[in-house]
Amino acid sequence: MFFSRSTNIWHAALITILLLVINSGYAQEKKNTTHWDNGNPKAIGYKNDQGTAIGEWTYYRKDGSMDAILNFNDEGITEGTFSMFFKNGQLQTKGSYSGEGSYEMDDAYEDYYSNGQLRSKGTYKKNKPINEWIRYWENGTLKSQTTYSESGNIEKNTEYHKNGQLRLDATYNESGDFTGKFVMYYDNGQIKSEQDFDAMGNKTGWYTAYFKDGTLKEKGEYSGADYFQKKGIWNSFYEGGSIKKIIEYDGNGKRIGAPKLYDEQGNLIPLSTKD
Repeated sequence: MFFSRSTNIWHAALITILLLVINSGYAQEKKNTTHWDNGNPKAIGYKNDQGTAIGEWTYYRKDGSMDAILNFNDEGITEGTFSMFFKNGQLQTKGSYSGEGSYEMDDAYEDYYSNGQLRSKGTYKKNKPINEWIRYWENGTLKSQTTYSESGNIEKNTEYHKNGQLRLDATYNESGDFTGKFVMYYDNGQIKSEQDFDAMGNKTGWYTAYFKDGTLKEKGEYSGADYFQKKGIWNSFYEGGSIKKIIEYDGNGKRIGAPKLYDEQGNLIPLSTKD
């Protein structure tokens, strides 16, 4: 390929200018190291002429173990990848900062237990969790699967006990309130409680709770007017099955009269002897 003399001169001039810009940038960056009172390094990184932290910084604990690695943009705001570590050197957290605000997380995120087992993984957008997040127990079994909208609102959540048994399976409305049938389970697979929610997140219909052996613990009805409003007769039971308490509510959620309390033998407890 043929190059004219003027072209070569232009290229040489351009390279000279680029080198001057690069060298000028390096000259403005000064390596900075701070130390603990025992002499161990505390933080190592670069600052510009204004004293603002820029580029990659590494932080250490007083005992010399690495604590974190962060990256800063030219304005001194955290941007790009970051990593945090346990004292044993094991990775604790890794993710990315957006640079839009101080420590605003963005993109993929993972954190770990100190034994190296993955604890959770998912994605952030402007510091809010989005899409699917998966969490694990320290023994490696699945703890939860949660789905978030693009705006960071929770949409669905399924949780498990450490032994792998289902703990709950829930859906949510746009405000993050429960909707539909909500059931919780003990780690032996037995139902712990059942409750329906309307589209607004209000409790509606019958609420039923059980002891771990499957016997009835509590039963009553919600009006659906709001999250808390009860109606009708609510019964609570001892584990042996005998009645423990009876409370009645009117249609507006107000209690009718005094609650009736019973001992485990079925005897009514006078309210005057109640603590």
